[in-house]
Amino acid sequence: MRPLKKRGGGRCGLWPSSDHRAKELEQRSCAEKYYVIIVSLLLAVLRDKLGGAELLFVNTHLDNASAVARDKQARVLLELLAGYEGAEIVTGDFNSGTTSDVYKDMTAALSDARAVAADSDTAPTYNRLG
Repeated sequence: MRPLKKRGGGRCGLWPSSDHRAKELEQRSCAEKYYVIIVSLLLAVLRDKLGGAELLFVNTHLDNASAVARDKQARVLLELLAGYEGAEIVTGDFNSGTTSDVYKDMTAALSDARAVAADSDTAPTYNRLG
C-alpha cells in the first residue's frame, strides 16, 4: 500500500497502489478520505499465486449508535466495492437488522451468505454477553 497525498503535499490515508480508483480518491478532500477510515475497514487483496485471480476481503464495523452514520458508512463501503472488478467477501458488524436501509443497500449489491446458504438459521448473531 502506498500513502495518498492530500492537497498541499501531506499524507492522508492509505490506498492500494494497484487500485484503479486510487487516482479518483486522490482528487477527494482529505476529510472525505478520513471518512473512509472512520468507516473502520480492514481490507486485503488476496492473489492466487498460480492463476493470478484476486479476491478482495473486507471487514468492517459500522456505527452502533447512529442509523444516519451507518447509512453513510455503508454508502462509502459500497462506493469502494463498486470500483473493484474481482470477487469480494465482506464481513463485519453492520449493527443492522434485515429490515434496515443498510441491509437493503448492502444486499442490493452483495449476497447475504446466511440467506443463500444451503444450511443456515435465523438466530440473531448478537449474544448479549455483556
